[in-house]
Amino acid sequence: MAKVLFAADGEIGVGFQLAGLEVRCITSPTEAADLFLSLCKTREYGMVIVSETLFESIEESSKAKLEKSNVPLFVTVPVQWKPTAELAPEEYVARIVQRSIGFQVKIPKPQEGGGTGSEQ
Repeated sequence: MAKVLFAADGEIGVGFQLAGLEVRCITSPTEAADLFLSLCKTREYGMVIVSETLFESIEESSKAKLEKSNVPLFVTVPVQWKPTAELAPEEYVARIVQRSIGFQVKIPKPQEGGGTGSEQ
């Protein structure tokens, strides 16, 4: 079974460590890029989960190489939800999924009153 690594730029890794993942705390974008590019060469991990803020801090040329990687697969996750005026929550999640799996998905907007529409 492939190993999974969680990489973050803060103390958020503790929760992932409690869930059984190996965790690396990264202190700079340069350190992150160096680590991630070396993981692409060693293929020691099948998946690297990266905090979205850390991934966004990496320079574009390194980020492009990581996004093309299949082993390990780099998946970004928001570690703290910060609502933005630009995107609705379902659009935000759809964008994360598309970036991770390479396919666009449509996530239905929640209905008023929190129901699924199937209650009668």
